[in-house]
Amino acid sequence: MNDIVNLLQNDPLVFIAWAIAAVSLVLLFLFAIYFNFIPAKIAREYREIRERPLLYFGLLVLVMGLALITIVLGLPSGFFVKLIQDTVFVVGFFTVAVVVLALIFLTPAIRSHLRSNKGVTAVSAKSSLGKIQKHWIKLAVLAVLLLVVGCGLLFLYVRNTSVLILSARHFLLLERSGVELLKSGASYAEIYEKGDLLLFDARDINSYFKARAQGATVINLDELLKAEELNYPKDKRVALYGSSDQLDQLRKAADKLQRSGVPKVYIIKDGLEGFRKAGYPIIENAPITLRFGLVGI
Repeated sequence: MNDIVNLLQNDPLVFIAWAIAAVSLVLLFLFAIYFNFIPAKIAREYREIRERPLLYFGLLVLVMGLALITIVLGLPSGFFVKLIQDTVFVVGFFTVAVVVLALIFLTPAIRSHLRSNKGVTAVSAKSSLGKIQKHWIKLAVLAVLLLVVGCGLLFLYVRNTSVLILSARHFLLLERSGVELLKSGASYAEIYEKGDLLLFDARDINSYFKARAQGATVINLDELLKAEELNYPKDKRVALYGSSDQLDQLRKAADKLQRSGVPKVYIIKDGLEGFRKAGYPIIENAPITLRFGLVGI
């Protein structure tokens, strides 16, 4: 829970995704009222909403807007690749698509059904109970679907933010597959050639020699920030970590990498200690090969 709070504090735009999830729940309530999913006693005060067709089409536009937001958020970081990789996003995206299609094709039948029920004045207690149960089942299904949509958008936002400041634990969770090659003990050349994620240590050489995260390569931030052009492949993601007093420099370096076309940049805010606490392999007092990372590759 503390990690989630820290993530929200360091990256406030995550609240946008939470807001989308909240809006989804509000839409769920309005849809439930409009389609008579909520028993009449609960919805009596809101029954006039069902008499306003413009509201229905407004809600339809909002749902379609959620689908568009889902697509737009995915485009900057390789939408179709993420579409295959991220199961939660796939479920969320296709849930939106199914809801939109259902609304488009079932609207006439639903409205006709609602009108035909206006003339019914009394039903048996058993029948009423059965209808209420069915309404709540439908409501629960819609709640799950819309919640998945909101969670999918949140997950997508976290995965696709260009520069993300987070803890080592969150980084390792988001890049479970990407760190496997780093943890394997492969050389920098192998990681650079075969992998799609590079880990750079921005501390001084002596600190790097004493202890470093497995698979990390030393990088000279001063040279990176002074370089006029970064010759860097655009198909690899970058993770940076350093000492606590280097955070401002790391942010500047991350921004420069983003502008140069790097698809995603992570800043590990708790540095080497964060990796250690997360159980990531730490190499201590091992020989090093100096490599000033991104400058002149």
